[in-house]
Amino acid sequence: GADALDLEQGYVTANLAVGNGMEFLIGKFNAPLAIENADRNANVFSTYTRGWVALNPVSVIGAKLYYEFNDHWNFDFAAVNNLNGGFVNSVYPTGIVRLGLVWGDEGNESYVNLGGAVGPERNAFSGGSNNAHLDYYGVLWGNWSLGDYWDVGWEGQFRQSNALAGSPSPKAMAGQLFVVWQASDVWSLQFRGASLYDLNRIRAGTGGASTTGAN
Repeated sequence: GADALDLEQGYVTANLAVGNGMEFLIGKFNAPLAIENADRNANVFSTYTRGWVALNPVSVIGAKLYYEFNDHWNFDFAAVNNLNGGFVNSVYPTGIVRLGLVWGDEGNESYVNLGGAVGPERNAFSGGSNNAHLDYYGVLWGNWSLGDYWDVGWEGQFRQSNALAGSPSPKAMAGQLFVVWQASDVWSLQFRGASLYDLNRIRAGTGGASTTGAN
């Protein structure tokens, strides 16, 4: 009964000569949130953490604006249908923002990103009703490049789906820390520790803090 084929991304973009560079995008795209990426080959590790699976918005549908303030600061703002990739949802959009800082020499850049999202979501905890209950998502992540051989990456996430009056609102937090040692041009060693803390029945048979548990 599930879809046999799903489109991860499909969009059109326009690069605008505004300031240091602006990009406008509309369609279906990966949310600019969290240190892990939907494309496994873009990640340090081939497996995903529980925080990414249960909490992180992945493919979203809407419009996004990217702007570079200068060589160090950049910004994303998106208005999307919902945080979970589908078409059937609230008539009001959900907002996504991300602010990033990049520094260091080319090839050894370090970065820190602060992102968040809020909007009305039709989730299992609100009785499937439209417009009445909000989802909140926040994430802070970064990577420190320590010369040519060491990288330290980290992330912290929080998500809450507001429930019907009188019911507890599912919420959870997650985090990870990893270290990468590039021993040579051929060999590297990676270590990661990650955890998801269920603050309130996040996966009690209903799929996740919202509906992202299906991703």
